Amino acid sequence: MTIYEYNLRIEAYELRHVDRLYEIHLQAFQNIKAGSKKSAGRGRMKYVFTNFNKFFDYKAALKAVSHKHKAPDSRFVSLSKHLKEEREKGGMTDG
Repeated sequence: MTIYEYNLRIEAYELRHVDRLYEIHLQAFQNIKAGSKKSAGRGRMKYVFTNFNKFFDYKAALKAVSHKHKAPDSRFVSLSKHLKEEREKGGMTDG
């Protein structure tokens, strides 16, 4: 397994985890939606979370996983560029 394949597997695992968190939060949201209210003045009450996106930001969770897995690639890209430059200068030889 290459590093790239390993990183893809890790990202897939973490994306499955985000989906599971989404399901958990959706269930929790449905459970508390009916009873979770706050005062809106003069004895009125309103829901704390008016929609699910305010309760759980799925896009932000996905973005966090995506950005986390793009950072290591930049290290390998810069290392690859460095090795390529060294080979072109004749400073390194294969095998």
